[in-house]
Amino acid sequence: MTFGASSADISHRYNRSLMQVIPPEGLPPEAAAALGQTLNAAWAALEEQMQEDVQREGFALSDIALSYTIDMKYGGQLEHTVAPSPVSRAAGPADLRRIIDSFEATYARLYSEAGKEPEAGFEIEGVGLTASIKQIEIPAEKRARAGEQPASARRGQRPAYFDHRWLASDVYDMALLEPGNRVAGPAVIEATTTTVVVPPGREVVVDEYLVLHMGKR
Repeated sequence: MTFGASSADISHRYNRSLMQVIPPEGLPPEAAAALGQTLNAAWAALEEQMQEDVQREGFALSDIALSYTIDMKYGGQLEHTVAPSPVSRAAGPADLRRIIDSFEATYARLYSEAGKEPEAGFEIEGVGLTASIKQIEIPAEKRARAGEQPASARRGQRPAYFDHRWLASDVYDMALLEPGNRVAGPAVIEATTTTVVVPPGREVVVDEYLVLHMGKR
């Protein structure tokens, strides 16, 4: 878990609330231009916030991939749908149409074409920005398989409570388990930061990457 968290790509997500209405017949050019300016100003503010954050964290802006979203719903709905925005700036009615089309495509994918309701008009409740920073890929080390018996990792026994009774359970050191080892329950696998309990009728198998897989015996 720690390895995955430390090597995963980094994402910063930003959102800004708005309340803008687009009637079913669309907006006249002047109103469309004003709406575009409102969206653009919101996205610009999010970009400024993002730049401050990533530069403070030591990342170069050239290493960042940006994606833009729009929070929209049909008129009268309670919940909005987050849809990808095909533009990072709305220059006019054509770009607003593309944003609406993206929302409707996303809505149809989630709720079916039959659920679309363009005759109710559209409401924009916010915009979003995601900044993604790709981390260096760290190759996992594949290890040679050892035998099935984890004798070298066994610490001893202690009672563990399963199904309303105490059972003598083998105790293993997770750090000493090797690929190919099989730990049959009832057992307890201990590590510094976690404990894996193996119930009766189950077993844990260690793969070549030291990942533990639990299944039925």
